[in-house]
Amino acid sequence: MTKKQIIKRTLAGVFACAIIGTNALPAATQLPTLFPAISASAASYADFNPVTGVLTLRGNVSKAAIQNYANNSKVKSVVAAAGTTFPADCSGLFENFLCTTMDLSKANVRSVTSMKEMFSNCRYVTSINLNNWVTGSCKDMSGMFMCCCKLTSLDLHFFNTANVENMCCMFGGCLSLNNLNISSFNTKNCKIMRALFSSCRSLKRIHFNVYSTDTSKVTDMSEMFLECNNLEYVNLSALTSTANVTNMRLMFSGCFKLEDLDLSRFNTAKVTNMYQMFGDCSSLTELDLMSFNTANVTNMSYMFYNCRNLEKIYTSSGFKTDKVKISNDMFRYCYNIVGWQGTTYDPSWTAKESARWDIRPRFRGYFSVK
Repeated sequence: MTKKQIIKRTLAGVFACAIIGTNALPAATQLPTLFPAISASAASYADFNPVTGVLTLRGNVSKAAIQNYANNSKVKSVVAAAGTTFPADCSGLFENFLCTTMDLSKANVRSVTSMKEMFSNCRYVTSINLNNWVTGSCKDMSGMFMCCCKLTSLDLHFFNTANVENMCCMFGGCLSLNNLNISSFNTKNCKIMRALFSSCRSLKRIHFNVYSTDTSKVTDMSEMFLECNNLEYVNLSALTSTANVTNMRLMFSGCFKLEDLDLSRFNTAKVTNMYQMFGDCSSLTELDLMSFNTANVTNMSYMFYNCRNLEKIYTSSGFKTDKVKISNDMFRYCYNIVGWQGTTYDPSWTAKESARWDIRPRFRGYFSVK
């Protein structure tokens, strides 16, 4: 599955989560006769108790055996017994499960290399216990918890992510998640962080470990915090290097409550796309982009769109628009913007021509210098 397909599925899942409000289940889950019969061999690895609704996993788990229970409304919880071992490829293992709780803390995942979409679209789960998981062999965690829209808390402080290369949409669409512990995350080999926290609309704080967060290999940070509507704080200073990032489109778009962004360590020399990067960041009053080198950016359209309380944007000589081909509505609805020497918002002047220092009478612009 391509990254575009993963993003589309995330958005589709968000819309699906939005209408879950009631206890109604999709039509397919109301027809138990549609569920495939569980073979004798599969039952030895996945035992289901129809009275309690508990699915118990044992031994060397068969991926097919587990996936037979997807979309089964009779499964209320999943438990891994001691000695349970998961397969190397756990991609989509519990995708579309309709249970409310999972305790997989006793499962052995030492040999798992892919956790891609492992819990994707578990839209009714409220608790996932993964304590004691040893994840050092995993390389792909893209979409791992994507669209777990009723999950409120997730403790991953013990996760070893040193070999993970793809974190695209890892928490995307977790609408109710308000407590996330990723303090042990090591990102030294990660290349893709696209939509990592996209639509985590209840998260107020995201704290990266300053000692283990290495983003020097990351190439894609687009949509990373997209629609994190209640996000108030993220320690961006922990992102030690963004020198290889080429895409930052929609990175902070929709972060309504962010009042401050420390971008002092951002290296944007290779970035080509900044489309709507700060769009709808309506609580920002000041942006310090002194570290920005935009010599290779081709798209700046809607970059500061609807930053209606933004008053000052500080830039250096590194902020260039020579290669910019698309810049429509770059400053649209930035009603309170004031350039260095007093230039104020003009609704007819919102493209790249206004993205320069305000040095009157020779130049008119919305940028300021420090």
